[in-house]
Amino acid sequence: MTLNYDEINLIAIYKKDNRRDTIREIAEMATYLSPDEGELMSLADKAIKKLKSMSDDEFDSLELEFDFSA
Repeated sequence: MTLNYDEINLIAIYKKDNRRDTIREIAEMATYLSPDEGELMSLADKAIKKLKSMSDDEFDSLELEFDFSA
């Protein structure tokens, strides 16, 4: 399973101490999106699916640092 650039950045922004809390945080953020933010909703859905499919050890080994240069 590979995370793309946008997924990595989204996860880095909402990262918590563990995978489940990170999933919960991204899902919570998504509840505040408006209908015209479909692209961000899609990104959140994809990131959550990938987080759910990985193990806690895989999550802990992710190098998640938000890239402010892009």
